Amino acid sequence: MSLHKEFWGFLFLAFVGWIFISPNGQTRIQHACSPVGWTGNIAVSLTALVLPKEQNGVKEWTGKAEYGCEYAVWRLFYQQKYNDALKQAQGQAPAAAKSQAPASSGTAVSSSPAGTKGVLP
Repeated sequence: MSLHKEFWGFLFLAFVGWIFISPNGQTRIQHACSPVGWTGNIAVSLTALVLPKEQNGVKEWTGKAEYGCEYAVWRLFYQQKYNDALKQAQGQAPAAAKSQAPASSGTAVSSSPAGTKGVLP
């Protein structure tokens, strides 16, 4: 039994625990993709040290990589809930508008994540 394997195993379990104890979906996504950001910060720092002129290009690339990770995780775990919430909100909007008084303002249902507050667990 080697100690380094146990260390990395415990470290991985701590990382997974850190993801799942997050209070909401957005924070879980950010925590899950943190290693991509950490690696990107190291790459930008090393590039700034060795090739300062290339630093901005590496920073842009690592930013895209972190966004790509967050987008992939969101699609994997949350997109279906988001789509269901949009369909439900759009299906209920006409019925809610009919039950309101004519003097009420007509608010449209937003298709952005902000328009579906509470969708992410």
